[in-house]
Amino acid sequence: VTSAMTSLDNVIAEVMGRLEEYVERLQESSLKAEERVGEIESLFNNVEENCTQMEKRLEEENEEMINKVIAQHTEKLQSFEEVKKMKMEYLYEQMVSFQQSNELAKEILEKTEKEIVDPDAVILLSSFKEINARLCSAMENSFSLEKIPSAFLLFEHYAESSVSSDENTVKHASVPSTPKLQAQESNSATSTSVAVYWTTSDADVIDCFQVYCMEELQGNREQNGLVEEYRVTVKESNCILEDLEPDKCYNVWVMAVNNTGCSLPSDKSIFRTAPSMPLIKAEECTVCWDTAIIRWSRGNHQALESFTLEYCRQYSPEGEGLRSIAGIKDQELKVKLQPNENYFFYVRAVNAFGSSEQSEAALISTKGTRFHLMRETAHPALQISSDGTTISITEENEITGIPTVLGELLPARGWHYWETMVTGCKVFRIGACYRSMPGDWALGENNTSWCVYCCSTSTSFSCRFLHAGVVSDVLVTECPVRIGTLLDYGSGRISFFSVQKGQLLFYIKHKFTEAAHPAFTVETPGQLHLHTGIETPEFVKHS
Repeated sequence: VTSAMTSLDNVIAEVMGRLEEYVERLQESSLKAEERVGEIESLFNNVEENCTQMEKRLEEENEEMINKVIAQHTEKLQSFEEVKKMKMEYLYEQMVSFQQSNELAKEILEKTEKEIVDPDAVILLSSFKEINARLCSAMENSFSLEKIPSAFLLFEHYAESSVSSDENTVKHASVPSTPKLQAQESNSATSTSVAVYWTTSDADVIDCFQVYCMEELQGNREQNGLVEEYRVTVKESNCILEDLEPDKCYNVWVMAVNNTGCSLPSDKSIFRTAPSMPLIKAEECTVCWDTAIIRWSRGNHQALESFTLEYCRQYSPEGEGLRSIAGIKDQELKVKLQPNENYFFYVRAVNAFGSSEQSEAALISTKGTRFHLMRETAHPALQISSDGTTISITEENEITGIPTVLGELLPARGWHYWETMVTGCKVFRIGACYRSMPGDWALGENNTSWCVYCCSTSTSFSCRFLHAGVVSDVLVTECPVRIGTLLDYGSGRISFFSVQKGQLLFYIKHKFTEAAHPAFTVETPGQLHLHTGIETPEFVKHS
């Protein structure tokens, strides 16, 4: 009996040891479970707080993104709310289950403690298996509670960040709608560039625009060959297409691009560059005392509307700027200037969409007279050079009548000086006449013309000055090779000079009342070379 009692005490002691061990483990599990409950509550609060922040940010985005983007955000928000509701319900069920399991484990622990306090050995042995089963069940519940928080990893991206989700919402924007290209505006082009503008829908999400440009073909494709396509990428809804050719038409279209794709191309529109830069032909300009007729080349301009002439003095006084005359339809213009001044002239070509670059400067001086021969007044036997400065007659020409040609009309003010070089001509006349001079009269033989008449033979030479039938002979030792002519309205006289000797040959006093033409007559084979635009020599000024 004593041995049996000793064995029973040992068994009870062993059972009590195990129960104490189980109780300690249950207490540890209970503490851990309470910590998990706190973590779950904190996570729940973070989820709810960040969900609120996400809703606020989504609302701010919804204010900025209208139409399609607003609809997309609304759909995303609704989907999120459903997910959030599902997740929150799941969290709540897990918390309830966690608390129930925790309470059940506590009840088992408390009941077991009561049963093992002053236990009846027979009852304790008979209920040992049941107690052991309850403790094992409590242990399993405590271990399952430790695994519950791992389920919340599914919600961590909602608790930690809401920005990435919002960015993904934007990334799912639809393809932009087709941009609408605006018609080319006036003064929006240069000779090498055009400005292009377009509009888009406010609802579109657009990363950039691709603008395409291709020269408009003139004629058939075989004649023009390959045409290169020109493309630029820009962020704004406008751009400037550069490195184009002057006075050309270009097809332009645009597409909008985002992360989803690109829009359909807009309708093509024709854009034209401004004309190419004109060129002032200084040698062909007419300059007479205080006026000048400025002439320039037109170039191959198909849609040219006008020209703009700009000029200024070479040494301008302070405060004097560039003068401009716009809307010129012809390729020449007469302008009023100051005598004895140098001017810089520029010209621009203009069409409906812009103006060319300013031409290179042309120096025009009123210190000398520049005029040109009038071909329409030339006798049929006379030949006029292409630059209008040389008069010639050949042996083959049959001379009938008086071979005369006139220069451009010189205004009746100031003075006008030019020189004529004689080559191989034995008989010639150089002078001036009114425009009302009868056509059948020889130069110097009426009261509306004045001239020097030179005639040389193999044995003699004569130099006469003629006006209204009055002949004045001047003795010279040799025929002048270069004759200077000064028509001075201010002093009322026309003077003739031997340029190579720098001396006055003769002058005729007359009160000039009309504008006059320079006049030239070539009666025998030879040439007269006209030199204009030269400044009046000092020996002429002091004569």
